Amino acid sequence: MTIAEEVQKWLDESKAKIIVNYDRDNMRASGNFAKSLRTDVKETPGRVIGIMVGSHHSLFVDQGRNAGKRPPISAILKWIDDKRIVPTDISKTSLAFLIARKIGNEGWKPKNSYPNGVISSVINQTEIDKLLISLSKVAATNIRTEVWQTLG
Repeated sequence: MTIAEEVQKWLDESKAKIIVNYDRDNMRASGNFAKSLRTDVKETPGRVIGIMVGSHHSLFVDQGRNAGKRPPISAILKWIDDKRIVPTDISKTSLAFLIARKIGNEGWKPKNSYPNGVISSVINQTEIDKLLISLSKVAATNIRTEVWQTLG
């Protein structure tokens, strides 16, 4: 296995764990967050770069949103539709306004079933350190193979 393959494997496993966390906490509405997660590995001479990207609201999914600014009403309306919420006493637009106002005034924190957010519980210094140990083993195996081939 190459370094790039090991990084890709780690990214793919991390992506799968993030989606499990996201679903475990019942955060899925449209599913766009999970669908937007993409992984890639770029290789240049002497360098391997692992990349994971997601939708613009990934930070909010992971860490929540601080008070101070209201989210767009259009985003809340879409969330209401995606969650199939049917208000009974007020219009959908009024409900979206009230939700946006509350988030703007109080902020919003995800209800995580683990110490960190859905992303940061998977991609953090501890997990990166584990990846580095794995990469060092791959590199050592590859060097050992090259030495034996050279001597053989």
